[in-house]
Amino acid sequence: MSYHHTSLAMDDNRFQNEGRHHAKRAELLAEENFFAGAAARSELTQAAYRACIAGSSFGRHWAWEILLTVFAAGCAGETMSLSGAIGRLGAPYEFARRLVGVMVSEGSIRMSDEHLEDETSLSVTEHVFGALRSYLRDPARQAFAA
Repeated sequence: MSYHHTSLAMDDNRFQNEGRHHAKRAELLAEENFFAGAAARSELTQAAYRACIAGSSFGRHWAWEILLTVFAAGCAGETMSLSGAIGRLGAPYEFARRLVGVMVSEGSIRMSDEHLEDETSLSVTEHVFGALRSYLRDPARQAFAA
C-alpha cells in the first residue's frame, strides 16, 4: 500500500472514530438529561407531598417548582408554555406570572417572545440547565433526599 493510500485509510478511520465519539456523546447526554428530568419530577412530587402533609405554605416554593417544571420539559425535549407551567403546578396565576418575569430578568429563564403571554414558550438558560443537572445528580443531595 502506498503512503497516499495509507494516509487516506488513516483519515477515513479517524473520521469514523470521531463520528462514533460524537454519537456516543450525544447518547450519553440524552441519557443524562433523561435522569436529570426524572430527578426534577421527583423533586416536584416531593413538594406536592409536603404540601399535602403540612399545607401549601410549608411545601410549595413556586419559583423553584416553576424552574424545575421548565427544566424537566427541556430535558424531555419538550417546550413549556407559561400557562402550561403554571397550570401543571396549580400555582396562583398572577403571582406565578410575576415570578417568571423575575426569573427572566435575572437570566434563569428565556422566553420565546418579548412579551410574557400565556402561550409564550419558556426554557431555562444554558447556565441554569447545567447547574440544575449538576445539582440533581449530586450524590450528597440524593442521599439526603432518600
